Amino acid sequence: MDSRTHRCFPTWRMLLALAGLAIFGTAGAAVDFEPGDLASFTLNGGHASNLAISMNAGLGAGSGLVSSATASGAFVTDSAVYARGASLAAGETYTASMFYRMALQGTGPDIRLGFLAGPSGVFGNALVANAWFETFGTGELKSWHYGWTRGLVRELAGPYMPRDHWYRLQVGLSSADLLNFSLAVSLDDYGDDGTAFAGNVLDQVFAFRDADLGGASTLYAGFYAHGATTAFDAFDFANVGVVPVPAGAWLVVSALAALGAVRTGRPLRADAPAARARDRRKVG
Repeated sequence: MDSRTHRCFPTWRMLLALAGLAIFGTAGAAVDFEPGDLASFTLNGGHASNLAISMNAGLGAGSGLVSSATASGAFVTDSAVYARGASLAAGETYTASMFYRMALQGTGPDIRLGFLAGPSGVFGNALVANAWFETFGTGELKSWHYGWTRGLVRELAGPYMPRDHWYRLQVGLSSADLLNFSLAVSLDDYGDDGTAFAGNVLDQVFAFRDADLGGASTLYAGFYAHGATTAFDAFDFANVGVVPVPAGAWLVVSALAALGAVRTGRPLRADAPAARARDRRKVG
């Protein structure tokens, strides 16, 4: 099993089930961009033809994704959306993550990553509800932007990002009432080959109101991959819900965690890429 999802899943989940508990629920996908993996996505606009798998472009010189999308405004016309969605519900968290190797350019965002209310949608267009985050800029001092169905925020004083490094961007979407949303963004540096965590670049939570997105029955995750970015790899989409449990039930989880049996959500940074290299998983 991939290190970015639950390890020892059958053991701890079985014990919780025996105790009559249901604490964590997950559903989603991990795509390593090996040959054939683009079939897992709905490819919209130019991304139907300008994305390709390259056998030496990915993390650790493995397979990865490359793009030739550089047309003006392509970031609001092109998207790759994972074809399986998750039911949108209040109180749950939906995460999407992806690695990308950043290059200096000024013709579009390095990557735009986020969520849509339908597989045929694109980011930054109000025809389909959406929420997203991106990094952008011609130098190593980047800017970042985030947006939702009918809004956009630009932050010009962005993070410092050395060129040609691999970065892991993760966005997490949640809402208590399906009107007021939070977008939690984490951006980590994984160095020049993407195999070892080098430091955190950005951790921030943004708040916005979006009745259009809250009205969606199903949430999809996807991305826009800009052609000037060297390569992309390791797309993940997960839905993690937390259900309140009786007092004392957490003792079971705590004991399992102490034994190293529970790993959820975001990977342990120190070992995630190395474990991924040892145990790659395809989702078609």
